[in-house]
Amino acid sequence: MAQNIYFLYEPNTGHYLRAVFADTKPANSTELEPTGLVNAVFNTDTNKWEGTSIADEMAKLAKSAKMSIDPDKQMLSSMMATMMKQEMRIQQLEAEQSGGAK
Repeated sequence: MAQNIYFLYEPNTGHYLRAVFADTKPANSTELEPTGLVNAVFNTDTNKWEGTSIADEMAKLAKSAKMSIDPDKQMLSSMMATMMKQEMRIQQLEAEQSGGAK
């Protein structure tokens, strides 16, 4: 007998567990593959896999990455701001010493 591939899901939640090869269909499994889904859940009422598409998940991650602040860039920005303030203070002191400040 030829073995088929089945996709097991957790019986209480429907969350995808793994694929298995078997001669007969195991309990809590389907022949439908959860292709292209992240955190796939099998809905026994509709006989379909549900979840977030990989494309949507990647877009979400890209947006999250853009919104997060790189700690190195944040530190560099802070250092640059401090240096600029110090440079302005030096220029102010030099102007005062040369009699140019009012």
